[in-house]
Amino acid sequence: MKRHKGPEIVIIITIILAFANFLLYDHSAIAITDVTLEEYDNTNDTYNLSYYLRAGRTYNLLDCEYTLYDKQGIAIYNDSSILEKTYSGSHTIHKNIIINTSTYSLNDIKKIDIKVYDGKINPEENNSNETPKHPIYNKTVNLTS
Repeated sequence: MKRHKGPEIVIIITIILAFANFLLYDHSAIAITDVTLEEYDNTNDTYNLSYYLRAGRTYNLLDCEYTLYDKQGIAIYNDSSILEKTYSGSHTIHKNIIINTSTYSLNDIKKIDIKVYDGKINPEENNSNETPKHPIYNKTVNLTS
């Protein structure tokens, strides 16, 4: 007598697909790519930070915080962008940054750190158990001169 293995295969495939869905959409739903920092207007000390935010699902509100660091690792600029109703797909982010060029030039900026939080956040805020809140995604880009 031959036993049919159809139901077992269907169950196994369903479990694999459910696990893959969990990994893709609950843990890897955000990515940041193509980070660039360019001189926008040298008479106005203005630079343009641009990057792609790629979302694997819809978010009501994302807080994208970025920090620029100099050669010694000292933070020289910090700001954020609030994105409301971010849908699944790729989103181009452009941010004009004004830096005092008497102190820093584009060549002095060596690292950009971008953190993405699910919801508007103050980094000093803590969770209910007094641990700091963590970003859902963090990208560090080292710049070359």
